[in-house]
Amino acid sequence: EACAAHKIMIMFHGTYPPKGFNRTYPNAITREAVLGSEYNIWSEKVSPDHDVTLPFTRMLAGPMDYEPGMLYNANKKSFRMIEGIVYSQGTRAHQAAMPIIFDSPIQFFAGNPSQGFLEPDYMELIGQLPTTWDETIILDAKVGEYIITARKLGDAWYIGAMTGWPERDITLKFDFLSSGNYAATICKDGINADHYAADYTLEHFTINKQTVLPVHLAPGGGFLLKLVK
Repeated sequence: EACAAHKIMIMFHGTYPPKGFNRTYPNAITREAVLGSEYNIWSEKVSPDHDVTLPFTRMLAGPMDYEPGMLYNANKKSFRMIEGIVYSQGTRAHQAAMPIIFDSPIQFFAGNPSQGFLEPDYMELIGQLPTTWDETIILDAKVGEYIITARKLGDAWYIGAMTGWPERDITLKFDFLSSGNYAATICKDGINADHYAADYTLEHFTINKQTVLPVHLAPGGGFLLKLVK
């Protein structure tokens, strides 16, 4: 209440889920209250299977700061808990999809900036992502298995997909788009992502509402798709 009087926004960490608190104090725009990226330092619990459960459990209570975007990525066999060189479970593209799927008006990038400087194209794509939306559509999902979320801001759409540890092939349809062409940029699992989780590809192409796009998700994989009319 004191912060609201001074027009200060708040993000809480180490606290319980909002459960309506943000309706009383809308300046409390997000909070942690989630088993997220931090746990990779000392736990194996933050798995891709866990990630695709959160949208149906914790996220129902309100915005959550998972701290996505980690740049050290590992598959199920190669994951290690190393403080100071903190790995995430699942692929780089899985991490890239999180700011779209996990609702939070402030997204805190959890990657190592020094590593990010070496990948300017990837970082530019991540840095352009909005954090608030005009419209949200869940294109397909199954609790604890996978989720595909589409979010719109203005005339642009952003689509994020994540799968648990089982790899998955999906067919993406765009019949929700308005007429006309869209410039598409996709970050998806690379050909070697099944054993080198940081492998990803960036591709550019044009789509419309009649387009059908097959995408392969590696174990613990995902994709991020940006569409600009």
